[in-house]
Amino acid sequence: MTRHNLFPLIFMIVLSIMPVLFIHMPRILAWLPLLFGLIMSAWWVFGKKEILTHSPKYFYCLAGVSLMAIISVLWSIEPMGAYKQAIKITAILLFSVPLFNLMRSIDIKMLKPFLWLFPAGVTLSAMLASAELALDMPIYRATHILPENFDLSSAVMNRGVISTTLSFFIAILLINNMDSAKKVKYALLAIVSINVLIMLYLTQCQSAQVAFVVGLSMIFLFPYRFKLSYKILASLIALTMVLTPLVVQILFDVFIGNAQEIPWIKDAYVGNRVEIWDFVMRYALNNPIYGYGIEATRFIKEFEHDYIYHKGSTILHPHNFSIQIWIEFGIIGILLAAALIAFVIKQISKIAPPDRRIVIALLIATLAVSSTGYGMWQSWWIGEFMLLISLCALIAPKKYNQP
Repeated sequence: MTRHNLFPLIFMIVLSIMPVLFIHMPRILAWLPLLFGLIMSAWWVFGKKEILTHSPKYFYCLAGVSLMAIISVLWSIEPMGAYKQAIKITAILLFSVPLFNLMRSIDIKMLKPFLWLFPAGVTLSAMLASAELALDMPIYRATHILPENFDLSSAVMNRGVISTTLSFFIAILLINNMDSAKKVKYALLAIVSINVLIMLYLTQCQSAQVAFVVGLSMIFLFPYRFKLSYKILASLIALTMVLTPLVVQILFDVFIGNAQEIPWIKDAYVGNRVEIWDFVMRYALNNPIYGYGIEATRFIKEFEHDYIYHKGSTILHPHNFSIQIWIEFGIIGILLAAALIAFVIKQISKIAPPDRRIVIALLIATLAVSSTGYGMWQSWWIGEFMLLISLCALIAPKKYNQP
């Protein structure tokens, strides 16, 4: 092993271990990728004497999100609580800058001998999750202090399963960029795909299952070679976000009566979801211009609703990114968020075609999870976003990464 190869080897080993760690410790997503970015950036600059390429566009996007969160404190229901949340969000976003800049600075060619490590890591992650789900989570039980006779649900594995599912698309990207023979690539792709499918079969995490199906469908069906396709996709996402109040009303009318009687979707608590979406959206429309500030649903003491499926009067987050933007930032936030997503899609359209369709699939898969699962500002989820975005910057041809 030469000194020249030490950096890319360590880089890929640590990167490949992350999906495995996230299975049982998903919360470290909030800081581990950022710490990795800081340490490896320091090695890149001071050890290898290389230049760290700065991305003004990435920084401006993060600064815009942070500024919106901080400004929303002015109209928040609970200004001090909102301020603390805004500062936490800002810290995670800004500390991701070294990671992103490092990924933009590294030539993918230097990593090619070791790119197989990440698909191997995703495979190991999926195997670990499958073993835990099939055997009633022995490792989780051994590493966590649980009350006596505690009814442990496999839902505690959901965040790790989602992380592995989204990492699967990054694994495909890196396999595409390997210099190996086609049969080697196909074999590696088959191994990681089979293990991820087994994990998804065993899990109760419908968000991960939907993300996988939607993402895979985009790979095969999205007309990625046509520039107009990206404008149409961005327009459809923006239109759906603007029309979220209408979409929520339609879903509520369709599902509220029999949602918990339909096989498969009843396990996804669709009844609870549509009821939550309905009462949060109705509350948001009381102030539709600029909303109620960052993390508004945390501070609202009582939502008015019929208690059909959701038996509480409060909720931490709406389980849908568009509804969350509506209640926190109103139509102003929706338009800004739609513009940001359109900008991201435009950048994806500049990537070389073999990788372009995988990245667009990853984006849609991530939005699918954000539409049904977690709050936008959960620390681990922000960390997941930052890691995925940075990894996409790694595989993008450097001529497209210039500011």
